[in-house]
Formats: sequence, C-alpha cells, structure tokens
Amino acid sequence: MTLGGHVFLAIGAIIAISVFSKEIAILAILMTAVGDAAAAILGEFMGRMLSRDLKAKKSKGFSLSLRQTYLQGLHICQFSEAM
Repeated sequence: MTLGGHVFLAIGAIIAISVFSKEIAILAILMTAVGDAAAAILGEFMGRMLSRDLKAKKSKGFSLSLRQTYLQGLHICQFSEAM
C-alpha cells in the first residue's frame, strides 16, 4: 500500500495550521496547491512533447512550480499588507 499525494498534502496542511499563524498557514497551503497544479499541467504538456527525457520534464515542472509559488507569495503578501 502506498500513500497518495493527498495524504501528504493533508499532513502538511495540518502541520502548517498547528505551527504557524492563520495567515501564513493559508498562504503555505495555497502556494502548495497552486504550485503543484501548475507543475502537473506543465508535466502533462511536456509528457506529450518529451516522453523520453524525464529529467527535463521534472526540472521544468519544478522550476515552474517554484516560480509560481514565489510570484503568488509576493502578490498575496503585498495584497495583505495593503489591507
């Protein structure tokens, strides 16, 4: 039996909620969900183009996820400071 990604997301969300403040926990969970979805969408697209080169597919998905979470964090932090 193997654990799916949803289990690790739930465990991470529980830890984030119990350790950090409400704002940081919400930001961390949103960044994880959106970054993972962006990497999965790119992975599907790249899987059709580069089915043989798995390293390139993984590194591009990781870089898109990292870039997406960084930009999302900047946007949300600036938005919350303005309120």
